[in-house]
Amino acid sequence: MLGGLYPLEPDVMLDVEQVLGGLKDIAVALNPLWYSNVLPRLPTNGSLLPETSINAPQRDAVQTAVNAVILPTRLAQLERAAQAAKE
Repeated sequence: MLGGLYPLEPDVMLDVEQVLGGLKDIAVALNPLWYSNVLPRLPTNGSLLPETSINAPQRDAVQTAVNAVILPTRLAQLERAAQAAKE
């Protein structure tokens, strides 16, 4: 499974899925900051939709929320998961 890099034990699989889910949540929250757009680049041609772009005040609000809530919460969850995996 996945070139032998993915664990076969069910409980370890759940730990890995939890970490991957947390990282995905972080990446999704960062999309508007990376692209100044609600949506990431289109998979068909790599362009951004102008209709879903965000202005500077909206981008600032997203950045504040990401820095104040999303990142601290998700990173703390990942840290707890890493600590639990050591035990």
